[in-house]
Amino acid sequence: MAYDLLTTSGINGLVNDFKTAQYQKKLNPLSTRKSYYQNIDSAYSVISSKLSSLNSILSSLKSTDSSSAFSIMKATSSNTNFVNIAAGSSSTVSSNTIRVNQLAKNDLVLSQDLSSSSNSTVITSAGTHSFTITTGDGNGGTLTSKIDVTFDTSDFTNAAISNQAVMTKIQNAINTDKAIITSNSVVGSSTISAGSFVLNLNGTETTISYSADTYSNVLDSVVSQINSLTGVTAEKVADGTSNYKLKITVTDTSKYISIGNDVTGTLISDLGISSNGAKEIGASGFLSASTFSPSTGLSQLSITAKNSGYDYRIQSLDDSSGSSALNSVGLNLGSTRTAFVQNTSGTDTAGYVYSTSQLNAKFE
Repeated sequence: MAYDLLTTSGINGLVNDFKTAQYQKKLNPLSTRKSYYQNIDSAYSVISSKLSSLNSILSSLKSTDSSSAFSIMKATSSNTNFVNIAAGSSSTVSSNTIRVNQLAKNDLVLSQDLSSSSNSTVITSAGTHSFTITTGDGNGGTLTSKIDVTFDTSDFTNAAISNQAVMTKIQNAINTDKAIITSNSVVGSSTISAGSFVLNLNGTETTISYSADTYSNVLDSVVSQINSLTGVTAEKVADGTSNYKLKITVTDTSKYISIGNDVTGTLISDLGISSNGAKEIGASGFLSASTFSPSTGLSQLSITAKNSGYDYRIQSLDDSSGSSALNSVGLNLGSTRTAFVQNTSGTDTAGYVYSTSQLNAKFE
């Protein structure tokens, strides 16, 4: 900045600039040294904290009492019928009291109580009826089981079948059910381009690939690849003289199966077997059905989730279109959680024994 040295303001400005320059010449090095020592102090603080942690670990290693890192940490429950407990490496010696206010329950649905010997008014002829049961998978998702129950001609007497026989057939269908996927029929000699799809077996995904060929040869290749997996089998099923279907059966009832859409090619679309994200499992893997007599002359069907807790609850029971197996015992409930009501002077209202709030354990 230029100054007019012949004026008072000019002389004052020159003096002030000189003073500022002298201050900065002395203060800047001091400011730099201050920052330097502050950084050193911060570094020493970090080192001190690390050394303190190391010292604590070394003390734990040297210790011979219960605080030793090598000490076996064990937790014991006074009543394992209600609560199990485990200790971790960071556990401390202590005694705690836990009050169990509610045990986890297995979801349970009961049918109507019907006269055992009376004829069913819904199932009136031989045939196969299909229904679907959806339950939680324990992780916030769902599992679906598609169940077929076949009423044979031999089950009928004078063109009628008893309520007890109907319940027993439904019970057996649930308890023996496996996840089975059967495709549409394709012409074996027709050709298809190369492609691939993903088969998900209980969370393990396998890519099934095939080359351009006839449907018959492609199905042979797919069957061979699926049969190399554990817990599932596949077969090419003849449908007439020149057509074929693909049948996949999950032999391990604890595992679910899900088939994705075509990654490339059109085989899954042509066969009509995409799961569309649904996980299908055999009902026998997660449900148990039984028929019992609540009182003389009556029969009732129960369906129970094999795993306890809200996340394994039964979420829906649905008859397929044109079928009425569940309806015949009052259990075509859909996704509505109707409460079971016992009626001492008439037929029970079919439904769920527990509310959803009763399914999980509660502690305090």
